[in-house]
Amino acid sequence: MRGMILYIGALSNAGTSTSASVTTSSVPTSSSATDMLVFRDSETVITKSEDTGTEIPRPIINLAKAKIHVPLTLLTLASLRKIHLDPSCVKMKKGLVLDDPKMSVMDTLTFPTESTLPADRFYEAYSNFLKMMALVADKATIKRFIKHRDFCLSRDEFSDDWNAVLNFNIEIRRKFFNAQSFHDPSTYMQRWNEIKINTSLM
Repeated sequence: MRGMILYIGALSNAGTSTSASVTTSSVPTSSSATDMLVFRDSETVITKSEDTGTEIPRPIINLAKAKIHVPLTLLTLASLRKIHLDPSCVKMKKGLVLDDPKMSVMDTLTFPTESTLPADRFYEAYSNFLKMMALVADKATIKRFIKHRDFCLSRDEFSDDWNAVLNFNIEIRRKFFNAQSFHDPSTYMQRWNEIKINTSLM
């Protein structure tokens, strides 16, 4: 009889041990639970304005990270608000990122082409361009683009021949995103003069 009692007790202890081990393995550790988090308070942006439609949307930021030229027409307040209020307007496309053709990024052709940007929207869009660059570039690069913006705004042709300024601006920024290169000062001025002449002949 005593041997049977000991046998039943052993079975009872074994069952308890098995149940405990199963319960422990089903509960994720604190580190694995943290890795699963998508939103963290430390990464939340606290805004002072009620208008969140001016924040740079993630699809546009991802374009810049993929080193794809971002048209200024994509950075006007109207375009930003449209993306925030109607995310379905964003169309994704593969094959645009040369380093990773399978990567899906925003197709900018669903928005107005940059050549249609009016002069009175340049400063607004370029300010958002600099805001975007602050998220993906170092201070020296941002300073270079601030200097380029100031150059464009200081041209006598800004109002009289806006197309020359626009074409020059598009070329400079596209060159940077395509090859991460920038003209030296003398070449920069030479290229400006060439584009100004070529635009006047069109």
